[in-house]
Amino acid sequence: MRFSIVAAALVAVLVGFGGTLAVIVQAAGHLGATPGQTASWVAALCLAIACTSIFLSLRYRMPIVTAWSLAGAVLIAAAPPEIDLPAATGAFLASAALTIVAGLVPALGGTIARLPASIAGAMLAGLLLRFVHAQTCKQPFELDIDDLDAPLIGAFLAHLERDRGNSARTGNARLGAIHSFYRYAALQHPEHAHTTAQIMTIPTKRYERSTVCYLDHAESAALLTAPDQATWLGRRDRALLALIIQTGVGVCELIGLRLRDVHLGTGRHVRVLGKGRKRRTTPLTGKVAALLHQWITERDGQPDDPLFPTSQGAPLSRFTVGLLVANTPQQRRSATRR
Repeated sequence: MRFSIVAAALVAVLVGFGGTLAVIVQAAGHLGATPGQTASWVAALCLAIACTSIFLSLRYRMPIVTAWSLAGAVLIAAAPPEIDLPAATGAFLASAALTIVAGLVPALGGTIARLPASIAGAMLAGLLLRFVHAQTCKQPFELDIDDLDAPLIGAFLAHLERDRGNSARTGNARLGAIHSFYRYAALQHPEHAHTTAQIMTIPTKRYERSTVCYLDHAESAALLTAPDQATWLGRRDRALLALIIQTGVGVCELIGLRLRDVHLGTGRHVRVLGKGRKRRTTPLTGKVAALLHQWITERDGQPDDPLFPTSQGAPLSRFTVGLLVANTPQQRRSATRR
């Protein structure tokens, strides 16, 4: 095992663990837990994270690190005093059960996936609450809308970029979630219209967009000849790469494709769910349609199954697709030269 892999895993665990442990301890103290209860709580979480991370990584043959719910811990830390440890434990168990049910029932998972991006971003309020607490020394339940004024929100966005290394695009997404909340607050609490108006005037940050390069014919041919056609994974990879090259679908769009999304009859096309939950139809050339027909015949799955699954039948991840494209650059460059 290469040292870089071990170092990357160590950094991922330390960042995910050390950055949120203080919140977990604070939440336990807020609920009146004794030092022994807090220690057992943290120990149980660590053991659960270790076991699930090892099992999932071995099961899906990719690096997976599980983590506790930071947003849930922040809400507990900000809960009213009448919420005690047994009540919070019951809430956590109920939340865990609902999470498992949402993963096992596809219809519920699809409903959650259709949540607007602004609402999903607003659920990540833990970062903002922690920052405000550090700046004002107020607990979240003590805050008023006027406490979250434009200078404080501006300082929070600067903190994300400077201290957490967020890009301008990520900062704009956070700002969009904040704007969405204040648009709602403006209707519910018009007495804070002055603060709301100041927040809404905070502009998004401009950033340079990277130039998107394209592949010439030789490079495309090299990519398509790189997968080993003697293996099941190689035939899957060739069909996947051919679809990417011809249609230009994004990675998230690609891994979300199901067998029902491919139509190979008259007017052959593929239906893609793109950004903003917008659907579009992309036509297929005869060569790509033939490759997909061969792959779907070999795949032999149900309409709701992933079009390009792993060897265990699960959908591919963005990380796996990235490895597929970048894993053997020397082989593809040598094929291009030939």
